[in-house]
Amino acid sequence: MSKIKYIHAFGTSFTAGGGYEFTSGGKREKLHKLYSHLDEELTRYNFSWPGQLNKLVKSHGIIVYNHAESGYGNQRMYRMLDEVVNSPTFKKEEHLFLLEFSGVGRQELFFTPLNDYIIFNFKENDPHNKDWSGAAHRYFYDDPKTQSLLNDNMKLIYDYHELVYSLESREEEMRRNNTFFLHYLESLELNYLLGQHPYTPPRKYKNEIDFDLLHKHTIKFDDGMTLGLNTYYQNNDFTITNETYGVFDDGHSSLLGAKNIAIKVFNSLILYNYLNDSELDTLPNDTKFCIKEIATEIKSKDLF
Repeated sequence: MSKIKYIHAFGTSFTAGGGYEFTSGGKREKLHKLYSHLDEELTRYNFSWPGQLNKLVKSHGIIVYNHAESGYGNQRMYRMLDEVVNSPTFKKEEHLFLLEFSGVGRQELFFTPLNDYIIFNFKENDPHNKDWSGAAHRYFYDDPKTQSLLNDNMKLIYDYHELVYSLESREEEMRRNNTFFLHYLESLELNYLLGQHPYTPPRKYKNEIDFDLLHKHTIKFDDGMTLGLNTYYQNNDFTITNETYGVFDDGHSSLLGAKNIAIKVFNSLILYNYLNDSELDTLPNDTKFCIKEIATEIKSKDLF
């Protein structure tokens, strides 16, 4: 049995299981038609790589919690990991944190009408383009009242963003916060692995992020240290679009991609001695998850 009892995954929609919002009104029917024939629980958690990892580690007495949320990024990860660490029952030897760092275009804001945080997303290289911007409390799950509150305040949010945003200052802030966060993890001697490295601006600083340190905590998707989970699934065409043969156009990781990422993570747990298995898990058979037939049938009926 492993000394680790709990695994906590943090990140963006790529960790949350983005694309697989089975209970969302706009996607529910399409997703159920595509995936209901599989022996899989039709939930976003199960179709995420942390959900698939949970299947691999549950026999070791480990539970995987997926704290990731679509649209959100590093700020939510800092905040929620700190909440876990400061829980009265927290024992650091029992917990492992799996971290997917995000890019610049994700600004968390505390929204007093909801008494909670919301996320404002924007295009990094075109930050004031309203066609590429949006805000949500929980994308795809906000009720009409929440959507109305956000819509009523969008002009204020846009105006605030235009007033305070500078790409250069935001990149420097992100570099600084990521450096502080990594030192926080190290100073508390927490168990952590990186699924996606911290974003590093194209500038040189006196105190750069210690890449030797990162290398010691990197989930192994390839023989090097630079290939993160996002690049891995994209390079291998593990997208929902590819899995459904273009019927459901979504660039997030497919179910097959989630299974492959989960196995890569599982094998890294063994590599870093979080699990004591002597035998690595192997990649699943591609054809087992092929849904070409049902995708073709749905497309022929013009259901999409």
